[in-house]
Amino acid sequence: MMNRWTYEPRSAMSLGFWSALAYLTKSVALPVTVLFVCLSLGATWIFRSSRRLPSRSCAGLMLLSWGIPCIIWISVLSMHNGKFTFSTSARIVHATTGPGDVQRYPIGFNIAPPENGRITTWENPSLNPDQYWSPFESKENLQHQLELIVSNLPKAALVLTSVFFWSIPTLFILTGTLRSRLSRTTWFEPKYWRAAVVLSFFVANFAVYTATLLPVTEQRYFYAFAPIMALVILECPPPLNWIQKHKVQFLAIILGMGLVGPSIARWAILPSISLSAFHIAYETSLAISRDADVKPGPVVGNARLPRGRAGLYLAFCLDQPWYGGNPAASPDDLAQSGAHFLALSYDDHRIPTIESDPRFQRIPLEGITYIRLYSILRQSPGP
Repeated sequence: MMNRWTYEPRSAMSLGFWSALAYLTKSVALPVTVLFVCLSLGATWIFRSSRRLPSRSCAGLMLLSWGIPCIIWISVLSMHNGKFTFSTSARIVHATTGPGDVQRYPIGFNIAPPENGRITTWENPSLNPDQYWSPFESKENLQHQLELIVSNLPKAALVLTSVFFWSIPTLFILTGTLRSRLSRTTWFEPKYWRAAVVLSFFVANFAVYTATLLPVTEQRYFYAFAPIMALVILECPPPLNWIQKHKVQFLAIILGMGLVGPSIARWAILPSISLSAFHIAYETSLAISRDADVKPGPVVGNARLPRGRAGLYLAFCLDQPWYGGNPAASPDDLAQSGAHFLALSYDDHRIPTIESDPRFQRIPLEGITYIRLYSILRQSPGP
């Protein structure tokens, strides 16, 4: 489809549909699709002048099938935010990586009731204007952005080389291909420029994620790279004859190593986690439902355990709103949150203070040891 869409209407429509679906799934697909289409059309016009006319009609079909879903969603977002918006998550995620002069990561730090019908305030994410930042606002911000990119490069390299094993043989093949072609005059052949277009997709994704928040555990950011590298190998013939003869089998091995291999390795090598935040929260919700004296209500507190915030999961299991859970919140902040319950992990440093505060009453739940659950007592107004 990488090349056929410029002269086959059906492929053009299919590319537009899947590109729109990719944008609805992940907003980064919108600018990457624009870059990919521009480079593809440019390469076709330069190196395949005979296809300029069909490429116009195919480009129109692609833009039609791609544009209609995208325009509808962009219109909805723009009307909701009061200005042109094609994504809110990218700017918010970038904001969370800003300089440490203000608190820029609100999840689990703000204590406030969510809107009616929602579990958390973060279901419709937004930040204060002072929490956003730009690397071009000052020299210090630009330096912070460059340091962020440099710090993310090892993480990206670790994911690409240890999780997706296909990257190592792929880079080996590409290096051998480039070395074998340096002295030849075949660089202007369409297949090499098609490979360059595909690599631009790789570079664009890589650049976007290294410039913002990139936890080493977020391997999903790079899942699309396996088929991209496979396409590059298809376009750039490897220098080894046995690979050329068995290209399909070789690609199957690479994709298997990149997708199936890591899944099996994670299951076989990594130890299982016996303590899971969601499992503990679910067990706690069952214990609450069995206790006739405890009525479910809004929950505050993180109750941070392995694999997440048990306080948030407890609110979800009880179908109650979660008011947040700043780990630095004082007992006064928690008591005045408006929540009915306070959930803390068993090793929270605030437990001794909470235990001695008359505004909190411990709720003993049979079989629950990893979460401390407290009822927040309403204080009667003074005379």
